[in-house]
Amino acid sequence: MRKTVLLTALILFAAGGVYAQNADDSSAPKNTVYGGFGFGAGFPAAVDAEIFASYEREIIPQITVGASVAYQMYPMAIIFVVIDSIDSQVNEKDRTINSVYGYIIEGQFHWYPAGKTFHVDVGLGYSNYLTSMHTILFAPGIGWRIDFGQPGGFIMNIGLRVEYFYPISESFLTEKDTGKSLYPVNIMTFRLGFGYRF
Repeated sequence: MRKTVLLTALILFAAGGVYAQNADDSSAPKNTVYGGFGFGAGFPAAVDAEIFASYEREIIPQITVGASVAYQMYPMAIIFVVIDSIDSQVNEKDRTINSVYGYIIEGQFHWYPAGKTFHVDVGLGYSNYLTSMHTILFAPGIGWRIDFGQPGGFIMNIGLRVEYFYPISESFLTEKDTGKSLYPVNIMTFRLGFGYRF
């Protein structure tokens, strides 16, 4: 009789623990919104800066999906090629574009191996520059989502990724002698964002 009581108590204790864990999981934050700034360098653009806003939705603790929008600026971008261009801002003499700007819209996939801080990302989207340069974006990267205190509430997100741009319209970035397109453009970008999990 005593063994039966002890076994029953142990089963109830274990069941209570599983229930509590499931309750905790169901109340864990599932959504993350954050925004911030970034800067990068690559070829053929020398320097770029951006502002962005992102949203993530947790599917399971290790996986989130979401979307991001960004506005990118190349205030002192140097193009190391002759430009077969159409834009009034292009100065062919010194091969300098004084102001290049555009936007990115992308879907994102994030994998958190431990379900917490470090994550591996892939972004796929569309970008437009100088109103006439349309490209597809592919952006693999890594990052760290840092909670201030308990999970949920204010967070900081640090990211590093490589942005590959593939043209879907006629390119104006061409090689000097052959006229061959210099795509894909690749830019190593650092991002720092702040936001909230709920």
